[in-house]
Amino acid sequence: KFNVDAGTRPDFILIVDCKPAIALALRTQPSLERWLLWQQLDDLRRELLTTCDLAFLWCPSHGKESDDFRPPSGMDPSLIREFNHRADTEATRWRDAACAVSM
Repeated sequence: KFNVDAGTRPDFILIVDCKPAIALALRTQPSLERWLLWQQLDDLRRELLTTCDLAFLWCPSHGKESDDFRPPSGMDPSLIREFNHRADTEATRWRDAACAVSM
């Protein structure tokens, strides 16, 4: 249900550039050190699944190249990379702003 490669078209596809984060979100039981993060992800996943079909799609981070990056047919790889770049840029902006406030 959460694998875009399976050939189904979900309502929403979350593009994620961290394979361990996807693996954590899809686990049925987390490791103890990641339990709180997993619980929050699992709660969000369950809430979203009550109203929509959700899938995760991995994208290489920060412009990296990888043979493992194979978007489903009909999805433009350059557009996926652009979405990821914009998310990285925004996350960096928020991180920098938070660091500036805490100093």
